[in-house]
Amino acid sequence: SQGRVRSFQGITSSRFCFSMAVKMASQHLLTEIASLVWRCEATPRAAPSLPSAVADGTVTWMVGKNTIRSRTAPGITKAAANANRPAPRVIAALPVCVHDDKAQATARAVQIFQGYGQLPNYRRQLDAEGLDQAGEIAVVGNEDEVTAELQAFFDAGATEVIASVYPAGDDSRGSFARTTALLQTLAA
Repeated sequence: SQGRVRSFQGITSSRFCFSMAVKMASQHLLTEIASLVWRCEATPRAAPSLPSAVADGTVTWMVGKNTIRSRTAPGITKAAANANRPAPRVIAALPVCVHDDKAQATARAVQIFQGYGQLPNYRRQLDAEGLDQAGEIAVVGNEDEVTAELQAFFDAGATEVIASVYPAGDDSRGSFARTTALLQTLAA
């Protein structure tokens, strides 16, 4: 198992996240959709540089592009460089829903993820992005819009995206199937 176990840092509540991982390199998505289960205990806000110096990367949950671009990616990359370590992975985990009615998909995300906005670590991240509700961070829209939004996370410094798929609308099975199909296509 040498090289297969990695250490990551993250600031979150003690919640489990079951998701699909989507990897991207050099503007092209690579094949890798894998079931991922992770649990990360809350860590002190003032202590990210120590773990960053020894971690292989970081996994964020519901953190926006602006924060990844301005704080997350540069901070962990600088700490790794200062420790003479290779560039770390920056994994952005986000709710994702392919649905033609963006307002309806966002409203559903707000309903599903409403509790996150009450947690201090998430509240800080949402405030930094100028968002009122946790669900507003969700990547929603038709296939082209979701693809463009995921690309924007890579452009901001994410090396990988974990898409936590959720359904919306009257045809929730169809929405879920469209989202899953898009992620499979992007990962191929």
